[in-house]
Amino acid sequence: MAKQLNFDTKEFCLNLLQSETEEEVIDVLKKYSYWEDRSAWKPYGDMPNNRSIVGNQQSSSVAALVEKLVNSIDAILMAECYRKGVDPKSSKAPKSMREAAEIYFGIKDSRIQTVGTSDRREFVERIQFI
Repeated sequence: MAKQLNFDTKEFCLNLLQSETEEEVIDVLKKYSYWEDRSAWKPYGDMPNNRSIVGNQQSSSVAALVEKLVNSIDAILMAECYRKGVDPKSSKAPKSMREAAEIYFGIKDSRIQTVGTSDRREFVERIQFI
């Protein structure tokens, strides 16, 4: 049975959104009696023992941002594999990001400046952070 809310949910959500630190979030959760209420919580993804998933996240915002950009480059290189009819997990696939960048985009030694301006622009325009 769902917990009966005895407060303004909009105010609760706005308080959470305006929290800028972990401590502020905890304070809001305590104020609304959620912090200590075990019935209000369930494991992320409904998966008990999910520490490997949760713990695999970046600890700093800068590292998380960089990871997103690197992942977008990985996705572009994988898309090129598929475009060329190569399964990225197969033995025919490039063995590294560096090799894939050279094969598919002519980027030697992971140095984007080795590519002509128009080709470079075409590649980097595919990298987006929204």
